[in-house]
Amino acid sequence: MSTVSIGSIPAIVVLNFWPFSVLHNSQVILHADDTEFHASSNDVGAAEQCVNDDLNQVSVWLCRNDLISNHKKSEAMLVGSRYSVPNTHNLQVKHDGKLLKQSEHCKYLGVYMDSCLNWNKHIMYIASRVYPKLKMLNRIAPFLRQRVLLNIYKQTILPILDYGCIIWDLCGKSNS
Repeated sequence: MSTVSIGSIPAIVVLNFWPFSVLHNSQVILHADDTEFHASSNDVGAAEQCVNDDLNQVSVWLCRNDLISNHKKSEAMLVGSRYSVPNTHNLQVKHDGKLLKQSEHCKYLGVYMDSCLNWNKHIMYIASRVYPKLKMLNRIAPFLRQRVLLNIYKQTILPILDYGCIIWDLCGKSNS
């Protein structure tokens, strides 16, 4: 399976004028000012071609409407098994004639995804945000009642652990 994502089509385009009629090959997901184009196939080249064709159509549409997209915030990512991704050629996804940077991971809606969906980067990110809060909670624990500590935990730590857990909760044993 192959996935290619780009981001940062201007929000006004996404919210009011998005040209769904020009897209024929890719699936599009919109979130605020992020736009994801993706195509799935057993053949990486076929998925790559689908996304490139639709990106060409989007470029034409943006040009006709005097709009631009931010190439610096756009990237391409191949998603597959840990065996198939390393054995695949670099993606050649272009937008406005510019080759998009190929990433091995990206932060999408606050969740770090990598090309093999093993969630290592996201787990490390969560740990780096939760550890200092747990450390502080441990230091103040002798001075507060358990009910107050539980409230602090529920307000500062639990939301970090809960956010996006439906996606990354089934990570491998190495992340447990």
